Amino acid sequence: MKKLTKWKETLRALLLYPLIRKKTKHIDADILFFFPQYQTGGAERVHLNIMKSVSDRKLTCFITNHSVNSDLREDFSQQAKLINLHRWGWKTSFRKKMTKKLAAEINKIDKPVLFGSNSEFFYDLFPYLKADCVKIDLLHTDLSSFPLSIENYAAPVTHMLTRRVVLGEGHKEKLKEFYLKKDVPLTEIDKICVIPNGISIPDDAPDVKDYSGKMRVLFVGRNSHEKRPEIFVEIAQEASRLKLPFAFQMIGDFDSFSHSKPDNLEIIGKITDVQQLNAYYEKAHFIFITSLFEGFPMVLSEGMAHGVIPVAVDVGEISRDVNEEGRTGFIIPNFSDVDEIVNGFINKMREIDESRATLPNIAANGYKLVEAKFSIDRFRERYRDLLIRQENANNQD
Repeated sequence: MKKLTKWKETLRALLLYPLIRKKTKHIDADILFFFPQYQTGGAERVHLNIMKSVSDRKLTCFITNHSVNSDLREDFSQQAKLINLHRWGWKTSFRKKMTKKLAAEINKIDKPVLFGSNSEFFYDLFPYLKADCVKIDLLHTDLSSFPLSIENYAAPVTHMLTRRVVLGEGHKEKLKEFYLKKDVPLTEIDKICVIPNGISIPDDAPDVKDYSGKMRVLFVGRNSHEKRPEIFVEIAQEASRLKLPFAFQMIGDFDSFSHSKPDNLEIIGKITDVQQLNAYYEKAHFIFITSLFEGFPMVLSEGMAHGVIPVAVDVGEISRDVNEEGRTGFIIPNFSDVDEIVNGFINKMREIDESRATLPNIAANGYKLVEAKFSIDRFRERYRDLLIRQENANNQD
């Protein structure tokens, strides 16, 4: 965040402090959520769906970090009383004061349930919370190798968690190594449960697509470092140079690439309407994932639900479900060298071009996988069971 923006946000937070404190002194909720943003993003949509799983309860949601846009603010506010902490949630000196004050208010609630994800503020509360407070977190992906990751930040208070949620067994296994390294008792592994992300799935399998002509490739996401959109642009450039029969589209805030993109790449822009996004999925043949790290991205399962075949770097939980052995998609080794990653995609595209007859079956298998594992109904049932069970268990103590 630029210095001028920080200064403005600090001034705004100071002016809003009386209102924020007034809101935090009147918390009437069964479950309290702590999420960093309400901007456009897969993680934010997951957070929204978690709140929807317990929409019949009294909910309060604290936004603890800066949102680059307000695209999902209204959706969040429809599910819970929304309290934006502004810089009181992320500026270190401000956060220390606010966590103590907010913890004192939370401690007035009878056996509260707190759920957080990607929020340092959430973990800062732990030392000040009373013993009967249920604390559950969600880790979207394994970032334990990064010193400034949320796992490393939370390590000193991990033993205070009641439960921890991850997206797959691979992440759970990696946490065992991380706990050993950080001297977190291995008994804490027993607190981890696996809940894959869920999406709305069409009732009927998608129609078989026409693979005879130029095939359409999607990139869907935000313009951020970890998504590595520049690699997708390089893939399109190399495919154009080699005259490969693929057309490329980017959906998201990628205007910065408009002057360097090749002719075979179309920048669609940001889409917030679900039906409009689904229309692009229905016309696409492939979706590419070039991320530096992921859990299991929602755009992957969304695409597969509409007959889109994934081609993804081997990060996170992806290759456990998307792979050539299971005939559900294609995996590219996550090389340390970007040129090798680009070449990996290009070589795979050549293979795909020469084996088009196999593609309808791969697309059909992708739909079956999503239907069996990533349904929104199953997702909400599992989160509701987790949150309500912990609440009920706490009330019986």
